[in-house]
Amino acid sequence: MCTSSMGMTWKEYARHRAERGKEYARRHPVRADLERAIVFVPPFALMGTVLLAAMLIADGASPTYVAGGIIGAFASIAVGLAWLGALRWRETGAPQPLGLGIGFAALPAWGLVELLCIRDLMARTPTPYCGLLLGSFYPVLGWVFAWFFVPILVDFARFRERERSQRLIGAP
Repeated sequence: MCTSSMGMTWKEYARHRAERGKEYARRHPVRADLERAIVFVPPFALMGTVLLAAMLIADGASPTYVAGGIIGAFASIAVGLAWLGALRWRETGAPQPLGLGIGFAALPAWGLVELLCIRDLMARTPTPYCGLLLGSFYPVLGWVFAWFFVPILVDFARFRERERSQRLIGAP
């Protein structure tokens, strides 16, 4: 068990987060359903847009425009995640949903580099975009994971500090 020097455990924090999430879901059932549903959106959006892109390119559409549509789809998902996260963060103080939205905001920017690489590959012209795409994969992945995990750790530290101060004051 992960126990800190103050006696606060990760398990207590996880229980606190679960209770906070249940309270939020009771107050806002529609938003909570949206948050649960949005987990399934990116994989299905990716599969659907790749299938649509393949069909459009087979019909003679420009790969640049098709890739731009894919980037637009992921940009709208990132905006939706950030919006839902901001609503939850404002009410409950839970930073993870907002951090997740900010983290996914990197994907459309990475997709823009992908679009430029695809465009240049289709034109058979050598450009630095594909090298930039490959070189930026791990930093973008790190960005997404950092915005997922760092808010959890910050929230855990705030939880520990709040519990410690309540114990010192003697509050229930």
